[in-house]
Amino acid sequence: MKNEVEQKVQEFVTPIVEDLGYELVDVEYLTQENGMNLTIFIHKNGGITLNDCQLVARKLDEPLDELNPTSDEHYYFNVSSVGLDRPLKTQKDFLRNLGNEIEVTYLDEKEKNLQGTLKEVIENTLTLNCKGKLIKINIDKVVKAYPTIKF
Repeated sequence: MKNEVEQKVQEFVTPIVEDLGYELVDVEYLTQENGMNLTIFIHKNGGITLNDCQLVARKLDEPLDELNPTSDEHYYFNVSSVGLDRPLKTQKDFLRNLGNEIEVTYLDEKEKNLQGTLKEVIENTLTLNCKGKLIKINIDKVVKAYPTIKF
C-alpha cells in the first residue's frame, strides 16, 4: 500500500517520465540511513543507464520542488533502475518476466510458496508452470514475487 507522498508523486511524475520515453515502475518514500529518501524507479527496453537516471532526475527536480510532496520536509531524491532482484509488483512487471522463472508467495487459505516459469498473464491472473503442472494465481493474492536469479 502506497503512502500519501508516494501516491501523490506517482500520479504527478508518471506523465513526465512517460513523455521522456521511460516507464515509471514504482515510487518509494522511505527512511534510510541518511534520512528520508524519495526514489523513482524507471524502466525501458534494453535497460537503464546512469545517463537515463540523470536525465529523469534533472527533468523531475524542479517540478517536484513545485509539487512539494513532503510539505517542506527534507528528503534525498534518487532515480534508479528496477534492478535484477527487484520484486515484481505490477502487471507490467509480470508481463516483462513472461517465460522467466519466478518465485511467488501468495495467500490461498494459508501462505504458499511456488517457483516456476511464468507462462501467462491475463487480466489479473498469473499462470505458472511448476514442474509440468500449470497453476493459476490471482495477482491480488500475491504477497511477494521475485525473478529467480541463477548464477
